[in-house]
Amino acid sequence: MTARGPRLTLRPHPAPQPWAVWLSVAGGALVLAGALTLLPLWLGASGVLLVLPLLWHLRPAPFTVIDRAAGRVEERSALGRLRHSTPFDRVEGVTCDRVILPSRTPDGTELTIHRTLLLTGDAPIALRGFGAPGPARDLRAEVEAWLSPGAEPAPDPAE
Repeated sequence: MTARGPRLTLRPHPAPQPWAVWLSVAGGALVLAGALTLLPLWLGASGVLLVLPLLWHLRPAPFTVIDRAAGRVEERSALGRLRHSTPFDRVEGVTCDRVILPSRTPDGTELTIHRTLLLTGDAPIALRGFGAPGPARDLRAEVEAWLSPGAEPAPDPAE
């Protein structure tokens, strides 16, 4: 998260690391050199393997957008289509909780999901669920940093 504004986009996987970008540049150069010159085939193939980490980081996935100016939380598909929108009037904070799901079989173990919740004036809105408490706490810290008093939404210049 680089800029603080009225919108926060939560993606399920982080942006590519600089090493992945540089590795893919080197891999792209190898693929291009293998296509234009008489380099061995295995050298061009190794270039493709160097590009794979960047492609893995850039894979499309559904994401969540919290828009304080519009007063809604949107869940969007990997292509950006709106799946679900939940309106709210004000944000009071963010917290984590856990939900215990019953087992599918009578003698099986229960499943615990740790959720990150956005506390609003009406009812809490579940942002995302995780199997472990660590990622839920990390997401809570990210949203709290975005909601900090210094991060008030800027007025829209179009208004």
